[in-house]
Amino acid sequence: MNKVKRLKYYANGQWKDSRTEKYMPVYNPSTGEIQAEAPCCTSKEVEEAIAAANAAFPSWATTPVIK
Repeated sequence: MNKVKRLKYYANGQWKDSRTEKYMPVYNPSTGEIQAEAPCCTSKEVEEAIAAANAAFPSWATTPVIK
């Protein structure tokens, strides 16, 4: 049996390993097989991602779509 890949979460411009012990299966829609596991991030990780998004928003909001 193949080992299922555990995904990382993205915050503040970086892919990071989660400290959670809870993961959700990611299914291949054509076969129904589990192809990966996505982390159910901790509240601290979610807060980190929100803070990073808030900090990035002012410059991002004025960036033209083409860029």
